[in-house]
Amino acid sequence: MLRSWVLGSDASVGGWVAEYTADAADTAASARALAGALLAWAQLHGSVGLEATGQFAGMGHSGDALLDA
Repeated sequence: MLRSWVLGSDASVGGWVAEYTADAADTAASARALAGALLAWAQLHGSVGLEATGQFAGMGHSGDALLDA
């Protein structure tokens, strides 16, 4: 389902997903795993960027506690 949605909604993203999941036995599960990894990377990148620039302190949050969570 995810793979058909991605392939149908954005050809460039669909091509990228198809390139990395084409040889997988379960392409739908592989596409979900790829999307999950990409979202996790984006979240980690954003969290590190906020911590590095001191934005967590300005929000009244502990960067260590948020990153541990």
